Parts: sequence; C-alpha cells; structure tokens
Amino acid sequence: MTEAAPAPVPGFDQPETFEVKAEFKHHLLSLTVPAIGMFLISGLLFLAILNGALGLPPLIAGLAALVFTAAMIAGKKRQFEQMREAMSLTISPEGFAVDDPHTTLQMAWSGVRAVGKVKSPKPIDVTKTSVPVVGGGGSSVGGGIGAAIGQATIDIQTGILGLGTHALKPDAPWRARTQFEQNVEINGVDEETGQNFVAVLAQLYDADWQSGRIGDWVRAYRPDVMPASS
Repeated sequence: MTEAAPAPVPGFDQPETFEVKAEFKHHLLSLTVPAIGMFLISGLLFLAILNGALGLPPLIAGLAALVFTAAMIAGKKRQFEQMREAMSLTISPEGFAVDDPHTTLQMAWSGVRAVGKVKSPKPIDVTKTSVPVVGGGGSSVGGGIGAAIGQATIDIQTGILGLGTHALKPDAPWRARTQFEQNVEINGVDEETGQNFVAVLAQLYDADWQSGRIGDWVRAYRPDVMPASS
C-alpha cells in the first residue's frame, strides 16, 4: 500500500486480525458430486479386481469402495483445516491485508470500490492446465482471489471489491500457482484503470460480517460503500 493512509478513527486505530470461520460442512457440499463419482468409480474397480482376482462377493467390494471414499473425504477435511488455520485477514487504518499459505492480498481504503457479490476462486480447469515447470519465483498481479481455501467457500458471496495487489508467494506450489493464474480476472476489470479487481472474502471470516466488527471497520473508513441496510 503506497498511498497515504487516512487519519486513524478512534476505536479503529490499531490493526485487528480475523481468523477464518468457514466450516467443513460447507466445503463438503462442494465435494458431494466428486465423492459420489469417486465412490462409483472405485466401487467398479474394486468389484472388478476383488471379484476377478479373489472371488470376493460384490458386498465386500462395495464396502472397500466406501472405505476408500471415506478416507478421501477425511483427507480433504485435514487439508481444509490446515488451510483454514493458515489464513488471516488483518484490517488497519491503511486497509486490508489477507495472508494465506500461497498468496498475499492488500487493498488500501482508497482502493475499495464496492461491497457486494464477489466470486470465490474456481477449481483448476484441467483443459487450460499446462505441464508444471520446476523452479520460478513469485509473481504479483492486481487481481483475482488466488488459492484462498480453494472450494471451501460458496461460489458467490458478499465481500469487498476494489483495486489492490495480489501476489503469489515465491514457494507457492504448482497447483496453487495454476489456480491463481486461472482466477486473475474472476471479479472483472476496472474500466477506468484497466486493473483487475481484487476481492476480500469477508464472509469467510464472519458470515454476518456486515453487522459485525469487519463491517464496523468499513463504516469507519468507507461508509460510502456500505449498503444502507447493513
């Protein structure tokens, strides 16, 4: 954030950090279809292998498929919890700073354009995925919402849209880097500057953030963008 920060507002003059409150059950909804597909595919495979090689009945193959699918979901839950614990939103008189395992996002108060519907990052589109390249440093762009919890959020939620910077960390793995690059323009482009919008997914940190402390911060520094009903 290179622009001068506004004068601190009493009661909102010290940085505050918010932790992710998204729950796995919401993430699980996005896994329902893949989980069913995985169960059916693994079930057919186990049925073919176990029945053909060992002569086991279909029931055993079905149970094996069920265990395999449950293990997959358990692994996703551990991954989700690790990602959630590593994410944070810090709000200060300068603006917003979001940190997750693979990216950082910053938006000054002067860069805030609106409070409204924003899009969460989409999963990787394999049809647009190139072969991973070993090495390479970080990159910085003014848009997208990167790899923030992947599909741990709903596709569209109420957040804070504006201009700022969103950067990949130098050690971001190929998967996070690919997802980041595919989501650069997900929230559109500012017509005046040509910059990609960045989005603070405030709903991740508080489902009712507009009436909570995060909303209070926005009302303190940018009351002009808050909906009248909030």
